[in-house]
Amino acid sequence: MTYQPSAADIAAGSVTLRLTSADPDLSGSCSRAIISRVLTISAPPSLSITASSASLCGGQTAMLTASGANTYRWSNGATTASISVSVAGPYSVTGTSSGGCSATATTTLTASPAPTPSLSSATICAGQSVTLTATGGTSYSFSQGTTNSTGVLVLTPSSTTTISVTVANASGCVSSTSNTVTVNPLPAILTNIVCNGTTTYNVAFTATVGASVSASVGTISGNMVTGVPSGQQLTLTASLNGCSISTQLTQNCQSNLAGLGDFVWNDSNKDGSQDAGEAPIPGVVATLFINGVSSATTLTNATG
Repeated sequence: MTYQPSAADIAAGSVTLRLTSADPDLSGSCSRAIISRVLTISAPPSLSITASSASLCGGQTAMLTASGANTYRWSNGATTASISVSVAGPYSVTGTSSGGCSATATTTLTASPAPTPSLSSATICAGQSVTLTATGGTSYSFSQGTTNSTGVLVLTPSSTTTISVTVANASGCVSSTSNTVTVNPLPAILTNIVCNGTTTYNVAFTATVGASVSASVGTISGNMVTGVPSGQQLTLTASLNGCSISTQLTQNCQSNLAGLGDFVWNDSNKDGSQDAGEAPIPGVVATLFINGVSSATTLTNATG
């Protein structure tokens, strides 16, 4: 005879089976026989497989973990609950419960290529912003904390820095790359203005070593801009490694005009004052020099 457990029997965990034999010759000479047996019913294990990733990315591995049974045997021969695989395809596992019942579960891993990421580099001057662009996926996570789907990163680094990005594609596969933003410092320039009399002025300058210097007006000779017209603005620019800094200067040398006054007389007692009886001296040429340059000349009259 055969017996198929009912849902109630399975839920109860056991069932009593009775086998009764009738009188073989139906004459009443033999008694019927009854045999009882208690049958323990064990439910098959509820077996499942969990994959660390549904896609097997190129060059990467996935972890498959079976649960719901006491012992396991995988289609690749492994007998542990978890296995690491690197080849796409179907994987099955048979699990056996403590009651000796078994079940089988199957999962399939698909092959997906890993993304090929790229990240632009840049060279900027101190204080400037830069836009970096990453490509190769659908999601981008940058080392400085930005995550987006555009791959665009805007930053203003204070010094040369390396930026890395982790790129994920639609299959969830990831790859990383990095590149460098080079920050060149701005050159420096120090200046000093000196008037040439009242009509022009010169500008002495000291710039960062290696920097080239240009002037909007005047003539550069060594570390000096000469012949800048008085009152006219001079723009002095220092450039180094593609970075420039400018400074605007102006000097009105007319403000340096000085006058020749008082009198010329014969100071006979040499006391510095024109006393009574000390006569003026006419016809004396008086010249005023500023920074070694003659800026004014006059001739005394009859009153000195």
